[in-house]
Amino acid sequence: MAKFFGQYLLEKGVLSREQLLEALTKQREKVQKIGELAVRKGYLKPIDVETIQREQQKRDLYFGEAAVRLNLLTETQVKELLNIQKANHVYLGDVIVDLKFLPRKSVDEELKKFLEEESEGGISGEIKIPSSCLHPELLHTAADLSVKHFRRFSSLPVKISSILESRILENFQILTLINVSGDFKGVLSLSCSKEVVDHINRNFGGVNLKEVAGNSAEDVVSEFFNIFCGNLMLKWLEVGKACEISVPYSFIKTKQKDLKVGNGYRIFILDLESTEGKISFGFIPDFTLQNPA
Repeated sequence: MAKFFGQYLLEKGVLSREQLLEALTKQREKVQKIGELAVRKGYLKPIDVETIQREQQKRDLYFGEAAVRLNLLTETQVKELLNIQKANHVYLGDVIVDLKFLPRKSVDEELKKFLEEESEGGISGEIKIPSSCLHPELLHTAADLSVKHFRRFSSLPVKISSILESRILENFQILTLINVSGDFKGVLSLSCSKEVVDHINRNFGGVNLKEVAGNSAEDVVSEFFNIFCGNLMLKWLEVGKACEISVPYSFIKTKQKDLKVGNGYRIFILDLESTEGKISFGFIPDFTLQNPA
């Protein structure tokens, strides 16, 4: 199962959750984002960064790609900024040592074990789509976009853990659903644990939370998933699938627990591994959520 080094250390009992969260917070504080570097170099103004982030929300683009598309940065400038970012990358292991949670020797030993387990588990290989899925290209596209979306819009690294078939959509804390119509008819879902919900609310980049109706956790997660689905529709259009989406519907676990579907319907679950908590995307072909309110 794909996982991150921090999650590995937590599961092995090498770090406590409190220590891991502190280390991840310190690591994020030291990350130099392309937009921040561009402003520091005088290539962009803060308002330009906001414009680029809005363009990112509309399309599946990296920050540099969106900036070049908008003629706000040149390709040469983007390459320079990426090189600066890469040269100053801060690794989690270094932060753990700096915080004196583990000595350097222990970190190196655990990293070696982690990489060996990854290799043995075939984590770097192709994701396996259940043979019962009639839309494998759509699942592949969604899997790729989900990793990019979390990293770009909430600064949360995630990996695809597995793709399984189920008859239940689990509601970890907030479950958000969107109906899809057109060449692909069905329901898309996003389920996040409380830790991930909190992370999205704190780190949903490029979104003015004051403009999100109600500014509640459900509203922010709904907008986050709505942007993901909008970008997914554009990707699906590239493979010849013209679709439209409904407004998102979000349910807190205390009000709506797991969603079950009847016989004849299949749910394909993309489980994501993150350092914050549980995440899963669901796809229910030919299913429509009735009277969600």
